[in-house]
Amino acid sequence: MRLQELGAFTLGWDALQFHQYQIKGAYDFLHATPSISAAYTLRRYRPIVSLATNLFLQWQEGTLSFEVPFLGTRRSSWLDLALTATHISEVTARADLDWTYSDAHQYRFDVAPVEGRVIGLHSDAQSRAMLSDRNLTRVLAYWYQYFGNPPETWSLRSKLAVGTAFGDAASRAFRLDDEPGLLGVRGYAEASEPGRTVLAAGLQFRAPLWWVERGIGTGPLFLQNLNGAAFTDFGLVSGRPAPANCNLQTANSGRPAARVGVGAELRADLIVSHLLPVSLYAGCGFGLNPLWSYRIYFGLSSTMLSGILNSQPATRNSSLPLGLRHLPETY
Repeated sequence: MRLQELGAFTLGWDALQFHQYQIKGAYDFLHATPSISAAYTLRRYRPIVSLATNLFLQWQEGTLSFEVPFLGTRRSSWLDLALTATHISEVTARADLDWTYSDAHQYRFDVAPVEGRVIGLHSDAQSRAMLSDRNLTRVLAYWYQYFGNPPETWSLRSKLAVGTAFGDAASRAFRLDDEPGLLGVRGYAEASEPGRTVLAAGLQFRAPLWWVERGIGTGPLFLQNLNGAAFTDFGLVSGRPAPANCNLQTANSGRPAARVGVGAELRADLIVSHLLPVSLYAGCGFGLNPLWSYRIYFGLSSTMLSGILNSQPATRNSSLPLGLRHLPETY
């Protein structure tokens, strides 16, 4: 466990929420550099237009994205297109296309969705014709299914994600992360070796432990509940176009390299400044393959603040897709 960033941020919007902005300044201990991040979103028209930038001493990045939401009472879907330019020693570019569907539902006194699913398809492409230094196309499909028994408040979530890549840089397209998330296998000290194809799956049971629903006088902090989760994660990366031989003990670049993790997590759901839903979580995962290991993790998640406070290093090195913001925060 170590501090990744230390800094300050601000955000705001107009009365009708047509215009939204976020600005953050911090020192990044992981990369030993100061950083500035900013984002602006225009929601007045269709499609929704967003501009974002991350500025570091070693590299700079800018993203222009377009979002078309199709929102309904019982189900919603989103279509996203993003164009990203990155400068390190030279300028490279990437295009992302995402489709997401959700009919997952979470009711009063639930701490996670208890029915429905979230399905998505992500693709991104880099090409020398687009100023990139490589030819790489990645495709990733994922499915979250939620099982429950309303009005019971427990939730059982299954996860399945499958991805593959094409091009001269495909052998380093995907990694298994060591944090909670779509390609995360908790219980390991660092991310896995990269591979051409990836498979991630898991089960997680989450239930409320204590509904506190108390604040500190009239202060801007309100504790809603404490909840806990037990989980098992599985992940596999391979240099093959399809993982035909799933041998858990092989881990070289040409053969599948699998990880299995189990553990538990404690989470506190809060309301900050009478408006912002924020979750603080801490957990411990145990890696079972190929050698026993453990990892304690903690963090903060918020739908509104995720773009500022949950910027993962894996996103920056292009291991995880950028357009997965429609996944539920309650992984």
